[in-house]
Amino acid sequence: RTTAPEPAPARSIELGSAAQFELKNGLKVFVVENHKLPRISMSLILDRDPIVEASKAGYVSIAGDMIGAGTAGRTKAVLDEEVDFMGANFGTSASSIRVGGLSKYTDQLIDILSDVLLNPTFPQEEFDKLKAQMLSGLQANADDPDAISGNLRGATLYGLAHPYGEVMTESTVEAITVEDCKAYFDTYFRPNIAYMVIIGDITAKDAQKKLKKALKKWAPAEVPQHAYAKTAVPAAQRVVMVDKPSAVQSVVWLGNIIDLPHGHPDIEPLRVANQILGGGMSGRLFTNLREDKAFTYGAYSNFGVDELNATFGASAKVRNEVTDSAITEFLNEIGRMRTEAVSEDDLIAAKASLSGSFGRSLESPASAANFALNIARYDLSADYYNNYLARLDAVTAEDVLRVSNQYMDADHLTITVVGKAQDVAGKLSA
Repeated sequence: RTTAPEPAPARSIELGSAAQFELKNGLKVFVVENHKLPRISMSLILDRDPIVEASKAGYVSIAGDMIGAGTAGRTKAVLDEEVDFMGANFGTSASSIRVGGLSKYTDQLIDILSDVLLNPTFPQEEFDKLKAQMLSGLQANADDPDAISGNLRGATLYGLAHPYGEVMTESTVEAITVEDCKAYFDTYFRPNIAYMVIIGDITAKDAQKKLKKALKKWAPAEVPQHAYAKTAVPAAQRVVMVDKPSAVQSVVWLGNIIDLPHGHPDIEPLRVANQILGGGMSGRLFTNLREDKAFTYGAYSNFGVDELNATFGASAKVRNEVTDSAITEFLNEIGRMRTEAVSEDDLIAAKASLSGSFGRSLESPASAANFALNIARYDLSADYYNNYLARLDAVTAEDVLRVSNQYMDADHLTITVVGKAQDVAGKLSA
């Protein structure tokens, strides 16, 4: 057939639910029961503001790793041995502690989580290892075009004094001490800004009983809040380049910061617009830059929403000699999205792809937990995810044109390029 089949009308769907309760210390807990397999996972997640690390950029990341580096009763080696014996998984980060394994080890897993949370020791020896690893990683990233592009993009969009724009360097890492890690943990790992997500072979009643006992000594405290002014939109389109003389290809990114908070009604239309522009191999960017022009192996667009702001962007790695032509094609395709209504076939295909991805995500019990967590964190309506497919189905070609004009702001795009300036810069400035 030459046209896409008409989809059936979307309807509200019933999603798996998460039981919820709160401990006396303020910890909010979500439990999704799933007794099909004898497994359990537990994730402690902090809901804190991003932090400017300034002259010690990198300390928050090291602190996250140090949390799991040993406790008063378990060295890191003992901790690793216990986890391996159970065939379990365990990990920490600057904003989470996660454990999981067979449900017959639930008590042991909770004991590890609570021990790490209540009795971390931050051993100097482990700190020195992590610091050395971070410095080694920085040296490797110094020649990595993707890492350079990420730093360039953040610094250009947000500025070096913003948590999304500051750049970790050898000097900032060298300045970090183990005391910085301890201070971060003591300040931010507090139950009153945390969520616990439990998924698997356990009842909510049992989970509440076990957590109440294990975490009764975890005390709440006031946690600093950090507010940031909205990032200014550039007055005009701008191009920023980092010269990498040995590069044979350029890493190109185009994008801007957009005003789109969680739950905004424009999110679904913009998802559809993004899917048509560059959401996959059927996207216009991929078709143009790879299949038609052979500039690259892949070209994509995306948009993301977080607690501070949202971004729209598009990217590709292209041969040096066609960098300017590739950017022109990016701008042409963004321009098409802003001036031409998408076809009915493109609209149907984009919706089908997005609804299919959503449907596949529902196969995982983790989805119900993530939905409940997002509803709590971002103050979404209780039926927000139940009605997702209906909102998606309601998107029209006119909606796509409207949001493309509003959020794909071609006149104020930031364009970053990491490549060989000798081959690229002159063409870009022309």
